[in-house]
This record gives sequence, structure tokens and C-alpha cells, in this order.
Amino acid sequence: MLTKIIDEEEESLSIDAVDPQDSQEDDGAIAGLDATHTKFLKILAQQYTWGRDALESKASELNLMLDGALEVLNDAAFDSCEEPLTDGDDPIELDADVLEQLEP
Repeated sequence: MLTKIIDEEEESLSIDAVDPQDSQEDDGAIAGLDATHTKFLKILAQQYTWGRDALESKASELNLMLDGALEVLNDAAFDSCEEPLTDGDDPIELDADVLEQLEP
């Protein structure tokens, strides 16, 4: 009986955790990123060095938390290039070679 309850709770959590917007495919997606992180990457690609405050503002415009968004982008970069996209905390610098490999 307890197993049935746990299974139902896990099923409920997995259904609730899926955001329909995240599961929509974006034709312009880069490196397997969702639409929001793809937009954020395109914003980052506008320059190679960013002040933390400026990037926090850009991330919040997309309803993203900066550190989490950077982690997602760096994970995608590691998957594609075996190197991180960003380095540093303030300023945050982009690796031009990695960026070039990520962009379609």
C-alpha cells in the first residue's frame, strides 16, 4: 500500500514538474537548450565581457536566475565542446572559441 502511495506521489511530481513551455521545441534552439536559455545565449553573444549586474538584469528580463542560467549554458558547452562557455564572477567572460562552436 505504501509503495502505491509513493508511486502516485512520484508520478504527480513528474507531471507537475514538466512545464509545457519548456517541452516546446524551438527551431532556433542552440546546443539542445530550451527557448529561454537560447535567447539568453544570444544576448550573451553580443559581447565577450559582461559586468555581473548587467547580466543579472538581462537574466531577470527572461525570468532566469543568473547563476543557474550560466550553469545551464556551461553544461551545454561542456556537452558540445568539453569546455565552459563562461569564466569569472565579475566580470563574466565568454570563451569566443566555445561560443563559435555553440552558435549554429
